Amino acid sequence: VEPSPFDALDHLLSRDAQTCQFGGEHLQVIKSVKRGRFDLAVDLCLDFVLPPAYIVRASDARVRIGFPKRGADLFYNFLVHPDPSQNRAGTYERLVHSLEMF
Repeated sequence: VEPSPFDALDHLLSRDAQTCQFGGEHLQVIKSVKRGRFDLAVDLCLDFVLPPAYIVRASDARVRIGFPKRGADLFYNFLVHPDPSQNRAGTYERLVHSLEMF
């Protein structure tokens, strides 16, 4: 978790968007996230990958966003349904537009 370069964000946690893998450090990240206070947490992994899902859940953010997958309701309280006709960029653009409601 690090300070964000964006005006509207206090903290930003990012990892390799291609794999959504956190490696051995994910437990440390989860502990760090649990100490923070967050309004919004977003899991950008289109496939279900446990470390990012747990981090979003551990954030205890009022709004926890992810993509639909088996068990998603255990981690997220808002799901963005991708349009199967869109590529990854289109799916993320749809997610960004959905953030406008918050």
